[in-house]
Amino acid sequence: MADDKEEQQKSSKRTSWKPTRTSFVAETRQEPKHEVHPTSEYEVKLPRKVPISSSRRPLVDILSHDELCSLCHNIPKIELHAHLSGTVKESTLNELGRAKGLDISKMKFTLESLAATDSLEQTWKETVEAFDNIRKLTAYDLHVLRRIINEAIEMYAEDGCVYLELRTGLKHLPDRKTFLSEVISTINLAQGKHGIIVRLLVSVDRGASVEDARETISIAIDAYESQSKGGGQRGGGVLVGVEMGGNPLRGNWDELRPLFQQARDAGMRVSLHFAENKGHEEEHEKILEFRPDRLGHAVFMSKKITDKVLNTKTPVEVCITCHEAYYKVDRKKNVFGILKSHNHPAILCCDNACLLHTLLSKEWEVAIQTFKLTAEDVQHMVLDNVDAIFADSVTKQKLRVQCENRLKSLFTKSEAPRARKSGGGGWQSLLFLSLSAACLGGLYYLRVVKRAI
Repeated sequence: MADDKEEQQKSSKRTSWKPTRTSFVAETRQEPKHEVHPTSEYEVKLPRKVPISSSRRPLVDILSHDELCSLCHNIPKIELHAHLSGTVKESTLNELGRAKGLDISKMKFTLESLAATDSLEQTWKETVEAFDNIRKLTAYDLHVLRRIINEAIEMYAEDGCVYLELRTGLKHLPDRKTFLSEVISTINLAQGKHGIIVRLLVSVDRGASVEDARETISIAIDAYESQSKGGGQRGGGVLVGVEMGGNPLRGNWDELRPLFQQARDAGMRVSLHFAENKGHEEEHEKILEFRPDRLGHAVFMSKKITDKVLNTKTPVEVCITCHEAYYKVDRKKNVFGILKSHNHPAILCCDNACLLHTLLSKEWEVAIQTFKLTAEDVQHMVLDNVDAIFADSVTKQKLRVQCENRLKSLFTKSEAPRARKSGGGGWQSLLFLSLSAACLGGLYYLRVVKRAI
């Protein structure tokens, strides 16, 4: 083992992005030899009930590692920041590349710079290269588009996600309007097939031209308004909002703001990538003045900006793995800690699940471990997350009931008495984590392994 560690330390450059750096698996675990999502490492049978002495004790002090993994899988999770292009399985990309006769060994789908440099500029350069390669393999055929959407939705459903908001920019496949229409129709079919509620945000690339952004917003508004025709509830369709993403070192918010205002005036919800560019406090203030419905990332906030975010109570989409990988933010110093300490709405998200080798259950696991979350914290977070979704009120109420029922099956108070360790007698109730066979669905990890290979 000592020789192995010395050899690893001598290696100055990783050949591929490894999940051990920012995943929630202990660094000493053996990495899988084939493509497999981290959740699949835990192929164990768990007890039906795990006693928890207090809802306010950290879960990591109560549950074994395997029990915690199982809990994180079964929590009714809500994903609000998932880029479609970053949620394409590497095995699918390899298959598509071979089918086109391409030398996939020369195509980069992972981000080597994440482990080799602290340069944000270099990281974004490799990110653009990876996404360009992904587009070459996925943005040329509608059948491929349908496949990757289905696989992304299936992946989240298999991971115990009950609500998903995908986001994607508009591709010329064969034109942007047709592309958006195809994405919406595919989501409509897939969400019923996989038993998960799915909604869509159209992405505006802040690094592209203003004309490009204007066209994107215009197409999105037209599609959004068409959903309400024929008596349908406004905002009740698949397309619910728009978002600003892309390279935070590019673009001008002042030029994009009027376009997002148009989308808002049409009834669409708005999420904006925020504070990914350190030291740009003036832009951060202007974005907050716009009062978006949600903020994405919020990585580099000054004390002044942090206070303003806390005062507005604007929900924040937090992607812990992404922040550690891209921005070299130690997970213990992640903005999630500040938000949690102020009871601010924070939604754990993946960002680019396949690109970063993570899953939403793993994001929950690291948050529970790092920030010592309790059963009470988990329950409050899940229900707060429901309030942050962009779907209409009918869908929101349906989701709330679903989450409440799932939480009842996980966290159940038992009337069985238990003597106190000290003091003059008396009893205290036990809080049990009920991991029923129905929730587990048998050995769900085996299913994930089969799906992920």
